[in-house]
Amino acid sequence: MIARYRTYWLPLLTTLLLGWAATVWAQPGISVVLEQETALFGEAVSYQIVAIAKGENTIDAFDYRALENQENMEVLDAKRLDKTGEDGSTITTLDMKLIFWEEGRYTIPPVTLTYTEDGQRQQVQSNSASILIRTMDIASDTARLMPIKGIIEEPMTLRDYAPYLVVLVALIIIGLLIYFFRQNRKAQSASPKPPRRTTLRALMMERLNALEAGQYWQKGDIKGYHSELTHQARFYLERRYGIRALESTTDTIVQHLQGHALSADQVQTLRQLLQTADLVKFAKAEPEVAFHNEAMERLRQFIRDTDNPRLMAAVYENGTIETYEKVEDDKEAS
Repeated sequence: MIARYRTYWLPLLTTLLLGWAATVWAQPGISVVLEQETALFGEAVSYQIVAIAKGENTIDAFDYRALENQENMEVLDAKRLDKTGEDGSTITTLDMKLIFWEEGRYTIPPVTLTYTEDGQRQQVQSNSASILIRTMDIASDTARLMPIKGIIEEPMTLRDYAPYLVVLVALIIIGLLIYFFRQNRKAQSASPKPPRRTTLRALMMERLNALEAGQYWQKGDIKGYHSELTHQARFYLERRYGIRALESTTDTIVQHLQGHALSADQVQTLRQLLQTADLVKFAKAEPEVAFHNEAMERLRQFIRDTDNPRLMAAVYENGTIETYEKVEDDKEAS
């Protein structure tokens, strides 16, 4: 019976297979390129989608909203590049930077490609990818438990000396009150000194030089060093651009700076400086030794590049700092 119908089903099966192969060949090829299998949280990871269209097919758009909606993952940048390949094919790449904010194993969802074939819009999806996110290695705690010692009995107490101690404390308090009262009267009677005036750039360089001279990270206080460094960066942004940088998060600061004349490299440099410092302060990360001086020099260069020579700073004796824009000489004369 099989021999009887062989002349019918063999041509039919061949036709179906050729039609399927033609459809697959006309469909654009799409692949993903993930440069690394592991990364640190807070580190930018390169992720690339490559699509190849042959014949009259055209690649219309990439839909990566699934990546943007992924929890604890952020798409920093996405750039599309089209070029012509061999045999008249079109090669389109979508380069992205991904950043992850929690450790663990992540599955990067597929990207949907929309293309046009014979005047009809079609869609195809890329493969998913996997990456392991981990934290920085932190120095292990070398503290160890000591054996419990016996209770030390105190043969004497201060109860017998309590009246004398009360009198002594009272005399100290009265003396301090008299001292501060006299000092306050002297400060009020003396005329305040005029503030020291300098440019905002010169003031920032003085403060950064003082921080560098303190040698915080050389003495082991890495958290204190980067906390003060980011404080100086936020102080400069607040006085230079009039934004609430001291109380804002890194993302909020970068968002407020979008309306100012800053290049993409300057914004990225500032973002990396603040984010890395946040990792040191809150995640107890310990970067390489060369990063400490590099972060200081990056901030100095950012201040030089964004300096407004007309922006002045008045430094008062009590530590108050006021910033203002210098008036031109002809306006002052009028």
